Amino acid sequence: MPRRRSAPHVHREMHDSIRSICTDIVSGRAGQAEALLGFEQSQSELLRVLAGFKTLILSSAVRPPRLPPPENDFALCRRSPAQWQPAVPAMIDIDHFKRINDSYGHPVGDEVLRHLAATMRRVLRGNEPLYRFGGEEFLWLMQCRSAAEAGLSAQRLVTSIRETPVPTADARTIRVTATLGLARAGEEEELDDVLERADHALYEGKRAGRDRYVIAGEE
Repeated sequence: MPRRRSAPHVHREMHDSIRSICTDIVSGRAGQAEALLGFEQSQSELLRVLAGFKTLILSSAVRPPRLPPPENDFALCRRSPAQWQPAVPAMIDIDHFKRINDSYGHPVGDEVLRHLAATMRRVLRGNEPLYRFGGEEFLWLMQCRSAAEAGLSAQRLVTSIRETPVPTADARTIRVTATLGLARAGEEEELDDVLERADHALYEGKRAGRDRYVIAGEE
């Protein structure tokens, strides 16, 4: 497998190639095919490297590197019975996100993700972590003492997302909705088990028409 080169190295190689081509043209000489090929290859590789950086930056925009993994935050509720506070993990999924990518392109889709993350940060409480959990899914570790309290928080987020359209570079706006699946964690329940129930609730919300929340086990 070929060794991947760093972005500065590829960038420098691209400039060296184009400099050689320009020098030949200014001097009245025919450009060398090797220099042109080198320029095209280095340019293509640089674009690939930058695309990787873009993916890394986008995923970091929601979860800063210093933030502990979800399991650690989930466990903080369980240091002792006296300190235990019911956790309500919520799976958040952007409705029809593929349609957005297909209609407007992936750069606009990326902007929708950033906009959604910013909207959620404004609504969520500071002690409730938010994680990127896949392509267009997010995980919100809510802390609520009742299903009613969790429902109020979830509905507030659903409404904020619906009522905060995404501005685009060409002065258009894209209206986005999201569906949430919630599950109240039992005192001894593992995070993976709670997330499985939250995921089922999420799909119940999708089947019911999207743009809503569903709490697992709640009518």
